[in-house]
Amino acid sequence: MQFVPIERGNANSQFMQQMRKKGLRVAFVHSGGPASGGNRIFSVAARQFIQSEIPVIAFLNGFKNPLKVEINKLTKGVHFIPANEELIRRGMIENALLFKTARDNPGKLSEDLEIKAPEDLNNLEKMAGIDKVLDVLEALRIGALGSFGGDDTLKVSNYVNLRAQMRSSDRLFRGTVHGPKTIDNDLPGIPWTYGYFSALDAAISSIDGFYHDGIATDVYHVIKLMGRNAGWITSGVVMNGRIAKACIPEELKGGVFDLHNFIEETVDIVIEREKRGVGGGVICIAEGLIDRLPKAMTQDAQKDEHGHTLFLAMHLEEAIAKYCGERYRVKTGKKKDFKAHELGHQLRQVAPSSYDQVLTAQIGLGLFDLIANGQFGRMISVHDAPDGTNNMGLYSIGYEELIDSMTLKVITRNIDPNSDYFRLYKTMQNMI
Repeated sequence: MQFVPIERGNANSQFMQQMRKKGLRVAFVHSGGPASGGNRIFSVAARQFIQSEIPVIAFLNGFKNPLKVEINKLTKGVHFIPANEELIRRGMIENALLFKTARDNPGKLSEDLEIKAPEDLNNLEKMAGIDKVLDVLEALRIGALGSFGGDDTLKVSNYVNLRAQMRSSDRLFRGTVHGPKTIDNDLPGIPWTYGYFSALDAAISSIDGFYHDGIATDVYHVIKLMGRNAGWITSGVVMNGRIAKACIPEELKGGVFDLHNFIEETVDIVIEREKRGVGGGVICIAEGLIDRLPKAMTQDAQKDEHGHTLFLAMHLEEAIAKYCGERYRVKTGKKKDFKAHELGHQLRQVAPSSYDQVLTAQIGLGLFDLIANGQFGRMISVHDAPDGTNNMGLYSIGYEELIDSMTLKVITRNIDPNSDYFRLYKTMQNMI
């Protein structure tokens, strides 16, 4: 991947002068699930623009309003809000996303009207949602759009950017830039997405409570954690050293989760720990394992609104807890409690960790720089230079390097099973 250092933007750049001359604004939109620190990105970027005499707005509820509300009915304070010093101040203080979020996807109007391939970019029916968003941006005199979000949001941001280039050269709207967000940390192009470490800190705090409860009561808590496509949160929790057994999608041989084998291995570990005088603890799984179950186990299962598998009448963590209890009784003749829990939504809007505070502020500054320089179709990346200088430096990477050219989907960044990090993940299990 080609990471380009971001040139510092300024109020007198050619693009900024054109924005002021034409009376254009900058807009921001957050789509998908929330993550800690999103407000800070907006506040840092918005302040730079306002100080440069460029008005800023934020769309409320993601792409929902630009997509679904008639242009002449879009109302300030109802469908979008203007940035001012009070909103910027609140953004530096409050955790819950000020301009809210939603999952409405202009690139997927229905199952039959979803953009899935390059040729769909020329399909007027499939592009109708993207065209509606662009019409709104033109009508509101938006010169640039900054998006925050995960893979779906980046995908839509790419569509909007590509479609804008197909329009007439005298268009007002010039393009999009993107800030990488997901507590799952599965976006490529940046070492750590914003929100990940905040969610991880919150998860570890909860796991710590489950661990000590398990030790005190000789109970095992089976916990499902977020992570549909990658196991970054589950593996991060394992680094705490309190997890007896874990499983993430990256360690599956052949890509299939053998539920029965996992239960056998888990029960054997429980019995082995008892010989060491440890009667309770924590077992963790990534939610994405349910999509890796054998087809015979999920063929009658329903799907949620995003196409994710629902495990028949029982959640996966509940099934593991139930069957572990049954196998333990068979192997020992004794009863042991395995209790199922899920950690998910409560991790998404906690106070940002110190790392995420710095990261989100840098992303906000980077979004300002890219827009001020008129550089569109690029995502912010924050990382250290190879020689150890420019710690948490600002870089950008083109959308085309992050997106599969055939499917137009964002490439998932998984944990490499051959990496030092994966080795540590395996090492830290069943430590205490």
